Amino acid sequence: MCPLTLLFKQISTQSTIFPPEFLTETKDRGMLETKDRSSWGKLVIELMEGEKGKEMKRKAMEWKAMAEEAACPGGSSCKNFENLLADILLVQNNKK
Repeated sequence: MCPLTLLFKQISTQSTIFPPEFLTETKDRGMLETKDRSSWGKLVIELMEGEKGKEMKRKAMEWKAMAEEAACPGGSSCKNFENLLADILLVQNNKK
């Protein structure tokens, strides 16, 4: 079995996050089944230097900014965590 196919299976079972464009691109090009180095080289160059790569980086930076904002005090992640703690404490207090 192709090492990339094994990697993809491992990725999908471990919930590791890869940009959907990367996975779609590799599937569409049959990269999960082939060992052709020139195809991989073209894909890597396209992702690193091409417009798709620039767009993916821009999106990743947007996601990073949103994650940082959510993790800041008062952000959505902090509020969700505080609500979870409040719910846990409420349940514990009701059991007493």
